[in-house]
Amino acid sequence: AIRYPRGALSGAGAKNKYEILPVGKADLLAHKPSVSDVCLVGIGSTVEECLKAAEILEQKNIKVCVVNARFLKPFDEALIKDISHKVKKFVTVEENALIGGMGETVQSILCNTDASVKCLGIEDKFIDHGKQQVLRQMCGLTAEGIAQAALTLL
Repeated sequence: AIRYPRGALSGAGAKNKYEILPVGKADLLAHKPSVSDVCLVGIGSTVEECLKAAEILEQKNIKVCVVNARFLKPFDEALIKDISHKVKKFVTVEENALIGGMGETVQSILCNTDASVKCLGIEDKFIDHGKQQVLRQMCGLTAEGIAQAALTLL
């Protein structure tokens, strides 16, 4: 896939300071897994929505750790495995097809554990052209949709 980003950068990408990222390493952004009820794993534009969803969930006294996956290939399998020793509920969030996507990667990493994974992304169907926020809402890729998926999983 070739992606042509649109819109303003936010979060870490908005900083004027650039750093070289270690290839294949994800970033743990919020809370320690040892005190978390659920882990939200986002990539790209969904990371900011995951952070907003974490705020919604924390208002309901649910502790959340948020992972910015950063890379699909190679994927940071070690971080996900490490978190799974402490957290048993995962919600993956991606603006990509669910089939063959990041969520399936996380599911395969955790398949021999007692962790549960809910994958949010694009279903295997044609998505009409439209404003990004409207399409994200249709697919449940907003902070509210992510928070609801986590609540359902819990």
